[in-house]
Amino acid sequence: MVFTSGPAQESYDRKRFTEASGKQMDFNYLDPFTFSAWINPTKADGAILGHADDYFEGSGHSLFLLDGKLRLHLIFRWTDLGLRVESAATLALNKLQHVTVTYEGNRRAEGVSMYVDGIRVATHTLFDQNNEPLHKPDTPFRIGAAGGKRFTGMIDEVRVYDRAITPEEVSALAVPESISRLATHAKSAAQRQKLTFAFLETAAAPNIRAACQAIVTAQRERDRFYESIPTVMVMADSRMPRPTFLLKRGAYDAPGEPVQPATPAFLSPFRPEWPRNRLGLARWITAPDNPLTARVTVNRLWQSFFGSGIVKTVDDFGSQGEWPVHPELLDWLATTFVQSGWDVKALQKTIVMSAAYRQSSAVTPELLARDPDNRLIARGPRFRLGPEVIRD
Repeated sequence: MVFTSGPAQESYDRKRFTEASGKQMDFNYLDPFTFSAWINPTKADGAILGHADDYFEGSGHSLFLLDGKLRLHLIFRWTDLGLRVESAATLALNKLQHVTVTYEGNRRAEGVSMYVDGIRVATHTLFDQNNEPLHKPDTPFRIGAAGGKRFTGMIDEVRVYDRAITPEEVSALAVPESISRLATHAKSAAQRQKLTFAFLETAAAPNIRAACQAIVTAQRERDRFYESIPTVMVMADSRMPRPTFLLKRGAYDAPGEPVQPATPAFLSPFRPEWPRNRLGLARWITAPDNPLTARVTVNRLWQSFFGSGIVKTVDDFGSQGEWPVHPELLDWLATTFVQSGWDVKALQKTIVMSAAYRQSSAVTPELLARDPDNRLIARGPRFRLGPEVIRD
């Protein structure tokens, strides 16, 4: 726990509030935290606590009561960066109740949990784009004020933790009875849980305390391990693909006959065992009998060394493209490339160690007149690789 206001009931009338240093509450967007307090609101709108700029769209962390609903704001920029979550149901007015909000530090609204009187309540996500670091060490922490709003009613025992406390801990916090009374009158599960925590903290044997601490340490190590695992964006095919149509004259609002996923019939066939999705397309593209993929790749690599591809139109191998000047060479390079397991390094080594690449780039007037663009590779290329390419 990084902050507690103590068991002193404070009344707030939309004018007064309590202010303290916010350095200990300077939670980043990846830092877990917990806010909890006993409240007895007399009006449905107000700020319970906050470590944020004192206007509604300001950046920071704030816990509100808005239209009777519990609302958490974690804001970097109101319009597009932050997180806003509220309880689905309203809280009762003129009634003492315990509220707790936990945030797991996972950047997502699903990591926010809200509790009323120790019981988790349903929430609604209002905004979920928490992707920017948030630091406000010089902003004060306020009780009864945040976001330009003020609380009306009573606030007691405000607690701030630098972790997301467990549901069992939340239920224990929501028990108002003292330990001495619970020792003889504990009946509910929450009351017994509060007694258990008190026993572990004050009266348990050293080996029991050590075992409990070992569990906590192991859980934190597990969480740190999970956080260290890198994440990547993953695309998936829809389970129910939407219908696709030929568009009449290319008009988006004039669909023609429906079409199914397929590859050009004039190229290598699409095997029946391949799925009709991106995985099947990838297998078709890299299949050894596909005449296009290896030749296009080889031609681009050849261009990077000689300045011009065996097929000069490297972006067009179709009927509008230029015919290769050395078709047998292109076929041999492409076949060797596939048989090597698509080994780019081996292919480049073959090119740079060839007699064609190592020959002199000097040119005679007769050769220049006959082959000005060096399409016949009768001399070495004048084109030289850049330093970054050589380094890579």
